Amino acid sequence: GFGDHHAAVSVITMGEMRNASSDASTSTDATGDALIDASIDGALTDAAGDASTSIDAAIPCGDPVVAGSISTPETTFASRYVGGGVLAVADSTDGIRLVNVSNPALPGVLASYASTGNTLQLDASTGAGVLYLANQEGGLEVLDISDPLHPVQLATWSPGVNQWVSSVRVVGTRAYVVGIGYALKILNISDPAQPTLLGTVSGEACARLAVSNTTVYLACGTRGLIVINASSPSTPTVAGTFDPTWRVTQLDVQGGTAWVAANETGVHILNVSNPAAVAEIDTVAVNNAIDVEVVSGRLYVASADGLGIFDSGTGAQLGSVAGYGYDVEVAEQRAYVAQFDQPVRIVDLCP
Repeated sequence: GFGDHHAAVSVITMGEMRNASSDASTSTDATGDALIDASIDGALTDAAGDASTSIDAAIPCGDPVVAGSISTPETTFASRYVGGGVLAVADSTDGIRLVNVSNPALPGVLASYASTGNTLQLDASTGAGVLYLANQEGGLEVLDISDPLHPVQLATWSPGVNQWVSSVRVVGTRAYVVGIGYALKILNISDPAQPTLLGTVSGEACARLAVSNTTVYLACGTRGLIVINASSPSTPTVAGTFDPTWRVTQLDVQGGTAWVAANETGVHILNVSNPAAVAEIDTVAVNNAIDVEVVSGRLYVASADGLGIFDSGTGAQLGSVAGYGYDVEVAEQRAYVAQFDQPVRIVDLCP
């Protein structure tokens, strides 16, 4: 349940769902303390449009303002918009929640689900209402969220003995996972109920990843950036490495450019068009950059100063919202900023 130090949000449902029950939780223990990831394979089946944040025209047209917030029962590390006015929120040891954000001033919990592990991160991609959870020692968990009032487990998958799933990205019929005990694993998810292993890259664990076409970029902290050629998913190979003096914490990649959150050294912009010769282009000064997302020529940065909005090419600052930011999700002219042990803020980018 909700902690005493946070007020619970009221329950608001969509259309004919108003009278339906929003309690879809299960009684599974959630353990572990390392960061993990989850990926949402697409919009809900009844959602209008595409849930992919990479094509949303979320361009600030005025000073951004906080339009609402979602209270957290425990510690919220991330959220992802899944379409149809629904936001998926990762609640750490409390699993996940699906929240109706159609009215940002009055968000309402549709359902909660206790995952097989400690759910701390989320990621979104296109598809048909399937959610992929990276649950640390609990492995990969697949949920059907086509009915957001009643999420249903479709499958679980384990990477191996003494191996964890820390992060996942879904692109088409492939899921790319990183975790403890390996560098990268690639899964066939053409049938979400039966994920199967296609290929593996051995090596030390990396915490985060980004995927552009068939190239995978691994954020490996103090070990830098590792670029994987996954054009042949059964035999992925290392295409290049980049070992800077700063920490590669999180990244977003579009075309031949990568934007890297590097904690105390801000955001670094890299030319990754040639994986064998990655080069730094520029740096955006940010206080403890933790997460980045690039949408429609705008760079959104979650940092110790809150949410920063910049021109993705020049690095010029366009706006900001003070506070603290751990994760940022941009969709449909809104930004959702997870703040660790504080409520998730809903920011109107075009008030």
